Amino acid sequence: MSGEGAEASVQGKFVTRDPDYAVPLIAIALERRFNSEHLSAIINKLLHRENDDVVEFEFFIQDNILLGSVEEHLEEHGLIVENEIEIEYSVKCPIPEVLDSLTHDDWVSAVHCARIGSRDLILTGSYDCSVTIWTTAGKKLTTLAGHESPVKSVRWVEYDGKNARFISTSHDETAVLWSWNVERNSINAMVTCKGHERSVDCVDVDVPSNRFATSGFDNVVKLWSTSTEETQLDVKKEEATEGDVKRSRFEVDHPTVRRFTRTPLVSLASHTEAVTAVKFMNSSEMLTCSMDCTLKVWDIEIGGFSNNLLGSKAFLDLCYSPLNQSIVTAHADRHIRLWDPRSKQGSVVKANFTSHSGWVTAVCWSPAQATQFISSSYDTLVKLWDTRSTKTPLYDMQGHEDRILCCDWSIPEYMVSGGADNQLKLFKHEAPCSKAGSQLQVHKEQLKS
Repeated sequence: MSGEGAEASVQGKFVTRDPDYAVPLIAIALERRFNSEHLSAIINKLLHRENDDVVEFEFFIQDNILLGSVEEHLEEHGLIVENEIEIEYSVKCPIPEVLDSLTHDDWVSAVHCARIGSRDLILTGSYDCSVTIWTTAGKKLTTLAGHESPVKSVRWVEYDGKNARFISTSHDETAVLWSWNVERNSINAMVTCKGHERSVDCVDVDVPSNRFATSGFDNVVKLWSTSTEETQLDVKKEEATEGDVKRSRFEVDHPTVRRFTRTPLVSLASHTEAVTAVKFMNSSEMLTCSMDCTLKVWDIEIGGFSNNLLGSKAFLDLCYSPLNQSIVTAHADRHIRLWDPRSKQGSVVKANFTSHSGWVTAVCWSPAQATQFISSSYDTLVKLWDTRSTKTPLYDMQGHEDRILCCDWSIPEYMVSGGADNQLKLFKHEAPCSKAGSQLQVHKEQLKS
């Protein structure tokens, strides 16, 4: 098969990871002026798709997305074609749609989304020491002042059909396990976890093992039980007063609330500087990254790390994808790095993503698409990436007017980001193919309804 004119001068083979849209692996003569629109027409013709059945595709040549013509792409990236080029394609990712901007009283420092029952909800933490629950329609359901200092991280735990539990951590050196009665819209502080000696900046939950992990500026990783049973009540039971700075503002406002305390199951000390992120790979393995320029893989059962990966710059965040068993990390040098911890040959760092102009503060994999993730930065942008394009993101999502401190993509349909402009930005995302449905169902079952 040849191109549409006499100027065809590049031989191309089309490959895809989606068997529903695969075409014969044969060399096709392509004119150098062809862009993604022309290439989409060729793929649709090979698939015998016409009219309303036509699909729009995006294309990747040597780890970069095709934005202009094939000739412009080859020249821009210094690619020399000797025989033929391999062109990877996938269904084009729709442009994320700005849905809402949710105003807070101070910096939005933490966010996590989850499906609770039949609703998709957003949990945020702020520098005004509060935690807030929102709907994706922008309605504020409840706000609680649960800490004495800024909230640094939040995480939904699980929903039992009546109560939804979540965790917040703070600069006040504590992590608190909360229970929210969804029908009554009332919240109880179930457990205060004490043991850290400095700010607790990160948290992650492993529901199957009933454990969660925290860490922060004391360099120590601590594992805790998510159970609300077999806890011990604080020895002191006197009523809280406005002047009792040792008690949280929540306890001051609710003096009858019984607050339990808990000590960690285990403490893991190996990092030499602040730990900036912790993430469970499964119930027996956990990841941490730190300002000490290391990424560690922990064997939880033996209580030690099984792999110590050295980076060249400080780590600010990490995210692990069970879909591709890979890790993306955010750094202070403006770059994002892709790691394969299973790699036995060559570099463990498989790619560097370069586009941000400021510190990259957070990264989050898509829960439905194995090649996509988002990042947030001090440059006020959230970027949507595909791992097949290292220098050009799919989209830049604008709207923030100050540094972005956090982002989340735990629900396939919604991307969220919070920043120093006191805003939480909510973006709508449509999955580019039907295969996302199976992964969506897996995600929704994580928080049982």
